[in-house]
Amino acid sequence: MEKVLFVIKNSMLTRGMNTGLENLAWGLSERGIEVHILSGGVLPKKCNYTVPKNVYYYFSGKNGENPINFMGLFSEIIDKNKFKVVIGWIINISPLISIASRQNIVFISNQGQIAPKILYVNFLKKILLRKIPVLDAIKLLLLVHNYASKLDKIISISSAVQSSCIETYKLDLSKCEIIPRGVDTNKYSFEGRKAQNEKFIVLYAGNIQPTKGINDLVNSLKFIDKSVKIVLCGNGNIRYINKLASKVARYNKGHELEFTGPLKQEQLITQFKNCDFFVFPSHSEGLGKALIEAMSCGCPVICSDISPFTEIVTQNYSGLIAKKKSPKSLGEAINTYIADNELRIQCGLYGREVVEKNFSKELEIEKWYALINSFRI
Repeated sequence: MEKVLFVIKNSMLTRGMNTGLENLAWGLSERGIEVHILSGGVLPKKCNYTVPKNVYYYFSGKNGENPINFMGLFSEIIDKNKFKVVIGWIINISPLISIASRQNIVFISNQGQIAPKILYVNFLKKILLRKIPVLDAIKLLLLVHNYASKLDKIISISSAVQSSCIETYKLDLSKCEIIPRGVDTNKYSFEGRKAQNEKFIVLYAGNIQPTKGINDLVNSLKFIDKSVKIVLCGNGNIRYINKLASKVARYNKGHELEFTGPLKQEQLITQFKNCDFFVFPSHSEGLGKALIEAMSCGCPVICSDISPFTEIVTQNYSGLIAKKKSPKSLGEAINTYIADNELRIQCGLYGREVVEKNFSKELEIEKWYALINSFRI
């Protein structure tokens, strides 16, 4: 049985929420691969997940924000196991290449976020936030500079992520490939989806902050003809939420705002099925998994015109696209959906087809399984 090691900042076992890399790891374990996961933090006493039989965890007991903390435990793990592949973010696994130089291990980066334009500025922010000591930051910067180019393969979840990584880490394009994140289309299905609500429900799911376009969404209410109810699902500062609610009330147009807080997977799926359409006006994303999850549930979607989203959504076919940072454009898109029932139905159906064809969990795992087996050791 092939052994693969994943290196992740913090496990979903400790955070109570899923992570793209961990979902991939568990999915590969279902294909007969023995999966080992090295994570920051400590093993929690209780968690809401049942770990598959051939998945094994190692916790560093230290801050996962600092990749230097993985190096000692990584050295112990590879002495006891013969791994074929190590998978993780560039910043987490590049330093480990120096330790495994005498072993025949394939290192594959899986990038899920837009890379920072200037790497040392990103490290400086971490130092100021006390996420990483100064000396560790300097050591890490040198290790990434020296070893990122030695990665065997760099997989990005979108072309936007790939382009940013090539620029930041000076990568060889021939080593780069795109494999989008996938969703479980059986769980995220449109079975039981409700018809139109008496008052249109506009759903958003994700971190609730200005960079996600939440101000744009609330400000778009000025341009919306009929009263709607905005439902915000996810983590958010309560003061910020209250300010948004006050602004909605001041419009005096019958609009409503509801904040659910973070939701479990089943609860979020119910929200997808009960809303009239899903809005994701983010200013920057690696891919936008919530957008794909909504489409998989048959939700008509509206998204901003950033490049990861335009790789997924086709205007007036599988969704509507509004200008980034434009409340007016967003409001016009919402008005379009409110006025055109047939368009909503069409975008919901075609959006589901797009996910089944290009963004299913099965397809993601199949591509990764083939990639891992393409390396002969």
